Amino acid sequence: MGKDNLMWNCEFCNTKNEIFVDQEEIPKVNEVNYLVEAAAQVQDKKMGGNQDISVVFCIDISGSMCVS
Repeated sequence: MGKDNLMWNCEFCNTKNEIFVDQEEIPKVNEVNYLVEAAAQVQDKKMGGNQDISVVFCIDISGSMCVS
């Protein structure tokens, strides 16, 4: 199966981008949620514990980091 030429609009800056993807790479739903466990949580479960541990990922898209 060949690559398809599609357009994707960035939801942050509304820029139109040409993308090249295979059919199986195209999402079938509008939203995907990933639940990720930190290594400490996995280790805690193996030890039989029940601690609440959170991991927060932050992405700075403000553009302030490129100003000198």
